Amino acid sequence: MTLITPANTYGFSDFVVSPVVGTGNYTTIQAAVNAASSGDTIYIGEGTYSEVVALKAGINLTSWSGNSTSSNVTITGGFTFSGSGNISISNITLQSDTTYSLSYTGSSAGSINFLNCKFNCTNNISIYFLNTSSSASVYLDSCSLILVSNASALLVTSGAPGYVYFVNCVTTNNSFNYNTLTIESTQIVIKNSSIAQGFGVSSSGSLTFIDSSLSALSTAISLGTASSASFINSQVYGNTNSSVQSVFTATAGCTYSFINTGVTSVFNFTPTFSGSGTVSYNSLYQLGANAITFGTSVLDYNSLLLGDVTANSISTSPSASSTSTLSLGSAYQNSLGYDVILTVYIAVASATAASILCGVGSTSTPTQQTIVNSITLAALNVIPVTVYLPADYYALISTSGVISASISGQQATAV
Repeated sequence: MTLITPANTYGFSDFVVSPVVGTGNYTTIQAAVNAASSGDTIYIGEGTYSEVVALKAGINLTSWSGNSTSSNVTITGGFTFSGSGNISISNITLQSDTTYSLSYTGSSAGSINFLNCKFNCTNNISIYFLNTSSSASVYLDSCSLILVSNASALLVTSGAPGYVYFVNCVTTNNSFNYNTLTIESTQIVIKNSSIAQGFGVSSSGSLTFIDSSLSALSTAISLGTASSASFINSQVYGNTNSSVQSVFTATAGCTYSFINTGVTSVFNFTPTFSGSGTVSYNSLYQLGANAITFGTSVLDYNSLLLGDVTANSISTSPSASSTSTLSLGSAYQNSLGYDVILTVYIAVASATAASILCGVGSTSTPTQQTIVNSITLAALNVIPVTVYLPADYYALISTSGVISASISGQQATAV
């Protein structure tokens, strides 16, 4: 039949769905899917569809309007898929009232791609990913995901070793006590997105944040056995809710990695990290007060490029001479003639409930704050402290508690 969209464009399609008899080829989405073949596009007219649709590989589903905000196409029943092949869904609102918006099961390779869709997680779970193939994936591009108070989660994966991608997405949340994502085994990649609430990652799952932000209303990330979370050029921040505890928690064998990422540990984030595992923090952004409480676990900074550091002296870029060097407990004055980013590498041989403090000021006795708290280490680890140091200002780094430490290198870069 001839299809006239709200933009007054015309086309011909054998697969037009409308709940109004006579205005489409089919009155249900499932009937259109059953009749379609790989490569066909099914156009869905305005209305609310409560059916649970069993998807077919190779098909595309979209609204008449081509825009999720004006299409008025809402699916409250959801989609199921357990086969192989790729599926594309665009410009549709999915509302998980009584069942999953998507249940992706089976053991075959494939991909379900959502473009410009809206997920309203009003009850149950929006996306349930249980496919056991490592080549299976769910891809969300330019989607919005909303989690309300009586819902379980936007995404739950279980025993699914494949990938879930969030690109240019936004999640919002008005519930304090619910995790946005609960992940088991799956590899999650989040790029250019803004995520509200938190994650639970267990059983070899991984989470990668790239150029994104995470607002942590409760625990931001909780890592389970052999799981990992990496943040690259991203930001983690929170609010002032009195119930907020640690931002990041982990069990033994887990790893957190931060590269050029800001972690706001003011408000009620005390500490920022707790539990067990390994933390690698390589960033120009300084951790806030009372950041680390890790018991017998490892705070590991050995992954940094220590080859760029000249031991017990200031290595500068651009090259310049410095009249003094920095040692623990003694102030260092920036006499280079320009502002610098100063990174000081502290070699900790052993520590028991120790802290590292740092201050920057115009005098040789600047006010200090605790930047790493409650370190307990039994083996050598290198901890970098990075500060912005204006010309002629002083930096003072010291330790407290039971600790054996010294400065192994320093580096200053002009800004």
